[in-house]
Amino acid sequence: MCKLIDEHMVKTVKAAFGINPAISQRNGMNPPDAVTIQDGPTGCRAVLVGGPEVADVIASMIGGDVPVKDRRTRTADLMGLSLPMVDAALAYYADHTEEIDTEIAARNQAASEAETAWRHRQTLLAE
Repeated sequence: MCKLIDEHMVKTVKAAFGINPAISQRNGMNPPDAVTIQDGPTGCRAVLVGGPEVADVIASMIGGDVPVKDRRTRTADLMGLSLPMVDAALAYYADHTEEIDTEIAARNQAASEAETAWRHRQTLLAE
């Protein structure tokens, strides 16, 4: 199933960038190849080729106290990504906002539950 989604994503990312592939290759990135879909423990997930999951990039960029105008650069610096790769994640996010937001929310919920369980264990150890 992820293969079918991946083929669709090549078209979607290329359209989202709306730029000439020859120009993008000169800039070191071919947009259709920037995002791929891989199987993971929670199902299919969007991944930057050679990099992190799109949800990781977006989660590091949204919210927080970094001014909006600096978020792309800050995310690129923190994650060791080029700006075109951050832009590829943003292009995917623009077309699949609900999917990525759902993944980020699920991760946040799982982290919260894990922290609650850890705190409970610490309380039990203190008794």
